[in-house]
Amino acid sequence: MGPSAILRLLAVCALLPPPASSEPGPRLARVRLPDGPAAVLGPHQVLAWTSGATLEARPPPSWRRLRGPIGTVCVTGDDRIGKSTLLTLWVRRIAGAAGRTFAFKHSRSLKSQTQGVWSAVVPSEASGLQYHLNLCDSQGLKQVSEIEQWRLFSANVLTPQVLVYMLFNVVQNDQIRDLAEMAHQFQQMSTESFERFGRVLSPHLILVVRDASGLRGTGALSEHLEEVLHSPGRETEKALIRRVFRTREAWRLSELPTEAQEAVRSDFDADGGHLGDNLDEGAGAAWNAS
Repeated sequence: MGPSAILRLLAVCALLPPPASSEPGPRLARVRLPDGPAAVLGPHQVLAWTSGATLEARPPPSWRRLRGPIGTVCVTGDDRIGKSTLLTLWVRRIAGAAGRTFAFKHSRSLKSQTQGVWSAVVPSEASGLQYHLNLCDSQGLKQVSEIEQWRLFSANVLTPQVLVYMLFNVVQNDQIRDLAEMAHQFQQMSTESFERFGRVLSPHLILVVRDASGLRGTGALSEHLEEVLHSPGRETEKALIRRVFRTREAWRLSELPTEAQEAVRSDFDADGGHLGDNLDEGAGAAWNAS
């Protein structure tokens, strides 16, 4: 991921300004500052499955050591698409020395490693931002029951200021369905309430497209996204996506060369499920969002 893309990510995280009053606004937490040098907090499992396919909130005690606004970014998408790897890269680049050894836990198995929702907070002291940055790693959307999928949709769309949805190559009907069902969570609000609060509550949408096929001649992905959302077919779903996600864009994520991928996997296996130094060496050129 290039520096310009990171700056864009941080910029959209600041779409919601700190509240004017002393009370926290929507999804802005106020907690106490930590003692000692800043360090990345987490990753912690913040939403865990319980009996009855419900998600239970488990805020980690370390969050109580922070004070100030928290901007939240959630990354979601299909299973085994690279959400945890991408988040690991973002934390390392944003946190600098404080995130050098950080990693969301990974596996190379067919089954998703992430269960529920995991989170890591980059303190403002580590990032240089005026707010703490909370990066959330969601369980994949397709290896769960229908009710569990709906609850993951709710958690991902109602929590953050920025929603990152990952997909391979091109936007297809399956992704339109996912985005529409996440947007549907806002239909529980009355029309009057949505018009009053929807612009504040609905997150900025970023589609991160993993270009696994080396597609060429596709032009600007954000323009392509708009073409898809205004094309015939599934008009009701597309209209709902446009209405809820009023600010949106798409980024391309290029693939690592085969040799670099193997180097990352070797570090991953040797480190018991965490990514090693080769990730940083090869990722700058190959995990670029544009």
